[in-house]
Amino acid sequence: MAAQMSSSSAPESCLFMAEWEVVRVQIHGVRRQHAEQILCDIQLRARGGLAALDAWSTVLEARKALEEAAASAAIKATSELEARWRPVRVDAHDGEAAAWLLAAERAHAEARAASAKRWAVAAPADCNPLKRRHQALVDSANGSLPEVVRAWDAAHEAAVQAWQAHNERLESTARAVAEERAPPDSWLSEVRYRERARAVLVQQAATERLLEAKAMELVALEVDRARVWGAFASSYSAACNGFAASPEAAAMASMVLLPSVPTVRLPGGMPPSDAPLERPLPQIPDMPSAGGAVLQRM
Repeated sequence: MAAQMSSSSAPESCLFMAEWEVVRVQIHGVRRQHAEQILCDIQLRARGGLAALDAWSTVLEARKALEEAAASAAIKATSELEARWRPVRVDAHDGEAAAWLLAAERAHAEARAASAKRWAVAAPADCNPLKRRHQALVDSANGSLPEVVRAWDAAHEAAVQAWQAHNERLESTARAVAEERAPPDSWLSEVRYRERARAVLVQQAATERLLEAKAMELVALEVDRARVWGAFASSYSAACNGFAASPEAAAMASMVLLPSVPTVRLPGGMPPSDAPLERPLPQIPDMPSAGGAVLQRM
């Protein structure tokens, strides 16, 4: 029932505290569910963005390591070949051919080393700072944000318990009046309930403001990540094409041709959700006025 309440069905005012508490609990359910959706969306998308950035960096590091290993292996192989060949080679017959072949192998090793250097600097300058910002949001989404939401839950539960205690006091008062006995005071339980209810509203507002701020931060990160992806894809393509820049590797150019680069899609809507709310969230009406005895003690 609470999840179905909309801003149009929520009452604008309440005359009695019992009525107000029922409305408050119903609206709390709606807004709490909405907050949970936003929190889960932030956690999912921030974690996904960080994983993408990690994957981009991993590819560059792997390419660099492979090229360094290839360069080292080529240098070692060429040196070992020359050491075995030179003592038995007749330079008058094979000297020029050997020089050409060994020079080509050394050039190949140098090309691999140059390629490793290109991969080492292929990451856009904004990539690592963006990873740190994503990591900070992921940490917040898995740490401080859930703690704030749990504090809201705890404040709500305290208000519910305070209302139950106050309602029991009101029922005792009604029975005493019916039995023509002196009714017990209920002002103290009402004061406690009002304090707990106001604490819920304060915690709700703080939680929703924080979630909205983090959602806006996520949107900004996703815009930046889409921009960095464009720079990354351009740098990646350049590093790949640099492999075939030397004459020795020209015949292999067809192996490094890349298809057109896709874009990183930005999810729509704010707060972050593929299915944003169709109507605004219901608002809790003002708390009914307190009686004179309560006002004197608040």
